[in-house]
Amino acid sequence: MNLLQMTKATGSWSMTSEASVPSGTATLGIRPEDLHLITDASEGEIFTANVKVAAVELVGAESYVHGTLADGSDIVFRVAGRSRIEMDDMVQIGAKPSDLHYFGTNGARLN
Repeated sequence: MNLLQMTKATGSWSMTSEASVPSGTATLGIRPEDLHLITDASEGEIFTANVKVAAVELVGAESYVHGTLADGSDIVFRVAGRSRIEMDDMVQIGAKPSDLHYFGTNGARLN
């Protein structure tokens, strides 16, 4: 699971104002399979991030893309098939509200 500190959201990744973030949230969690590339047809994303691709790992019928956010945080997301994404590409990824997991300062899940 990708774990992102809520204090680093500004400039590195963002959430829309419709996000229902539980009080006391310190960390945002998103599984690689719940992140997707944003296209013109994409809609409903509550989380978005710009990612600089560091590596693409082909694993059978899917690829895992490893990247870095503007704040230096690492993030991994999954794409179907053989990805045409290459190292140093900049891509935008997103996630829907139901795919976000919130954790408190003690590490306990809040939702």
